[in-house]
Amino acid sequence: MNAEEFKTFLYKQGQKLFRGYEFSSPNKSRILELHPSELPFCGYRFMLTWLQYRGNIPCNFANALTLSTGTLFHEIIERYMAENCEYLFGNWKCKKCGKEFFLQTKPEDCCGELEYLEIPINYKNVVGHIDTVLKVKDKYWIVDYKTTSKEKLPDKAKDPGMQYKMQILTYAYCLEKQYNIAVEGVSLFFFAKESPSIENVAIYTREFSDKDRKKIRKCLLKFLKMKQKVLNVKTYEEFSALNLPKCSNPYCFVCREDKSLEGLWNEKYLPISEKI
Repeated sequence: MNAEEFKTFLYKQGQKLFRGYEFSSPNKSRILELHPSELPFCGYRFMLTWLQYRGNIPCNFANALTLSTGTLFHEIIERYMAENCEYLFGNWKCKKCGKEFFLQTKPEDCCGELEYLEIPINYKNVVGHIDTVLKVKDKYWIVDYKTTSKEKLPDKAKDPGMQYKMQILTYAYCLEKQYNIAVEGVSLFFFAKESPSIENVAIYTREFSDKDRKKIRKCLLKFLKMKQKVLNVKTYEEFSALNLPKCSNPYCFVCREDKSLEGLWNEKYLPISEKI
């Protein structure tokens, strides 16, 4: 086998890598709960990615790599923020004695290194974790960290997109309701993934208004009701009879397709006559 032949051989192995799947059993609560990362909730996407697998959720190589990179990215940010940001507000745990501190800036009276713990959200079945809360002059700001390409930074500073805005406004709404902490505003902090530096960031910030609170409340009620409807169906025909509207997420792999839901089902998943 010469170099060109091996190149062709290796490319074929790469194809297998990207086509391969791992299957895992989901946490049942993950299916029942509504997570900010799902917003705007899409009944069609939910059905095709959760229900039809009957408890075995697939994850391909590209998705696994993206998820692992995102998890590591947030872990590193939290570690460095805990060491260098005096305004960081949340939960803390001493790595030496195990003592925990809740809803405060970094305590100084402990015996070892303190680990920052994200504030958990569990409000009326809306569940998640807030990346960062900063307490500045007794005002609370929520910050979520994202990566993007360097060329997209200017656009993200102006408008990060409906999906990201809905997620962080949901965190703000739930933080207020669950912990009675008034949120002054929200921010999205974007890093250029190919060359992270302070010169290559974009920051989107807005105050959290009463108008935002009313809008998020209305959206959450709608999405929770929609998800419950989808969970109660037993066949494709029952699901189809719901006549759910397509979602407004431009990245939704179902709603952005021109094909009908029935076409997607037949092409990618189970026979139409099979039960979900």
